[in-house]
Amino acid sequence: MNLKNNILFSKKELLYFCIQRFAFGFSYSLMIPIIPLYFNSLGLSSLIIGGVMSSYGLSKALMQLVFGAITNKIGDKLLLIIAFILMAIIPFLYTLNSSSLIASIIYIAQGAILGMSAPAVFSLLARSLDEEKRGQCTGYASAVFTLSGAIASIIGGFIVTKLNNYNLVFYMSSIGIILTVVFIIMKIKKADVNSKDTAKSSRLDNKNIDKCNDENVKDNITAFENKRDNRSNIENKKGNFKSKIGNIFKTIKEKKLLAKIVLLGIIALLGDFIYGCIVSIFPFYGQEVLGSSAFYTSVIISVYLFIFGIFAPIGGFTSDKIGVKKQLFISFIFMIIALGALSIVRKISIFTVAIIIYFLGATFLNSGLQNSLLKFGEDKKSEGIVFGFVGACESLGYAVGPLISAYVYNLNKVWLFPGLFIFTVLVFVIFIFLRKKSFNTADF
Repeated sequence: MNLKNNILFSKKELLYFCIQRFAFGFSYSLMIPIIPLYFNSLGLSSLIIGGVMSSYGLSKALMQLVFGAITNKIGDKLLLIIAFILMAIIPFLYTLNSSSLIASIIYIAQGAILGMSAPAVFSLLARSLDEEKRGQCTGYASAVFTLSGAIASIIGGFIVTKLNNYNLVFYMSSIGIILTVVFIIMKIKKADVNSKDTAKSSRLDNKNIDKCNDENVKDNITAFENKRDNRSNIENKKGNFKSKIGNIFKTIKEKKLLAKIVLLGIIALLGDFIYGCIVSIFPFYGQEVLGSSAFYTSVIISVYLFIFGIFAPIGGFTSDKIGVKKQLFISFIFMIIALGALSIVRKISIFTVAIIIYFLGATFLNSGLQNSLLKFGEDKKSEGIVFGFVGACESLGYAVGPLISAYVYNLNKVWLFPGLFIFTVLVFVIFIFLRKKSFNTADF
């Protein structure tokens, strides 16, 4: 197959999106494996670390929900630039700090900023993909982010383990995020004025706008539209806001999307719940229950990211072929079997095989989730709210996961994976009951 015909290279918007996700994923993920170690070096216990990481997830969820509703108003590109500039400051602040309290506050702010950017990321992806190859597009987008994260996690963990230098990692993270912002400014386009929702309210024909090559004319059109919208917003601010919210829920009701939105939200919550548990508690579980080294636990996180990055495109492809419903079902089965084994296994070799199987199941589950979620990108009226809600559920999972797992771990260290097993089974049962209502069209 000719490389130029590949969707990643034939569609420039998708390629640029993936490049910026790779750059940000690498830069941000440098910090992922070292944050628990960094907190521990400041004297925080595993329980306190779990609480701090939960607060991170909660702040992320709240900001995601808020900005999900206003992304379309301020523009996804502008929102992403602002969020990433703020995020570039965060690692630098860690280098100036020696207080566990201040470090915790910085980390919570980090979660809020990441939540702020998430709806914009979804929006950019939705308008960058090929509608006939949604699964492949989302697979590539997920792959570049997680593969870059896997590489960065190894590098960050190596620097801290071998050099005992947290600041070097933080400096590298800040510089990388700044370079990402520069790339976004130069290469990522603003949302087109003739998008679906704008075109419906415009008196101008979309085809005429598409054919227009004069930038001054385009600017005039945009200025006219903005002025009209501003006048309308000033005159009917409260009424319009209520009307828009009402129309969104009306659309969800008319299209019978409620069950699907709820189901996708619960699945998203599950994924980040378990990931939050592994990131925050597994370093302690590995050493105290399995008798492994700290290096092994950091490698496990990198292995997860590598698996996710490599198999995400495959998961996107299979979800297009067999359908989202079947893929979610099969993924749940693999995850449940793997978590059952992890609940009773203590031997490192067998444990490693089992957790890899779980990672594979989680990867294909996420591919199905993303494929289904991006279907909402076709409806600009509900896009922001849906993306914000499901994204908030993801963040909520990460918010409660570390806290609950830390509490359970302190009660009994061997209860960690049995608890994750039970929770996954419960979500699977919900999936069984809601799948017909959620996936009742030919698209799924």
